Amino acid sequence: MKRKYAAALLLAVAVMCVFSGCASDAPDMSEFDFSFSYGVRSRGAIDTYNNTLKKDLVIAGTETVTFVMPEEDKRMIFDALFEYGVDQLPEKIEPSLRIDPADVWKFKYTYKGETKIVEWDNALGEHNLFDVYYEQSREFYDKWYQGEITEALWDFLRFKVLITEYIRSTEAYQNMPEAEGGYQ
Repeated sequence: MKRKYAAALLLAVAVMCVFSGCASDAPDMSEFDFSFSYGVRSRGAIDTYNNTLKKDLVIAGTETVTFVMPEEDKRMIFDALFEYGVDQLPEKIEPSLRIDPADVWKFKYTYKGETKIVEWDNALGEHNLFDVYYEQSREFYDKWYQGEITEALWDFLRFKVLITEYIRSTEAYQNMPEAEGGYQ
């Protein structure tokens, strides 16, 4: 009798887990960490390995604070990593665009013990562009650069925008001092 009761209880728990999402095939976020540095000379950063957020204050240097990224936000970045194909990009992206001073974007991630790095350094490009990437449309780039930006590079730009907008929206970032001065 006890065995039948235990088996029925185990079956009920399994059924409840299936319907409540316990049996989800979503990846375990404890196996995923990343760091993303961005901006002029790559002075801004988010780092889930060390739970930090760093802001470029230009003349005043940088400020780094402790920042523990919520799991649902980490999952958003994880999902975008694969949605935008960042996991398929080469380690070094050779852009055709150049910005002075150079924007450098470096994304490093570890998932299930494997680490990958993707880096874009605008100092390597041949064009000089002062516009901020995410303020322009894909049509603008296609028209202006006549298709020099591949879909993979465009997706990396979209991924970069997603992360930088996320960083700037956090309370931790907004509570940091304002930048002093600017880049020319």
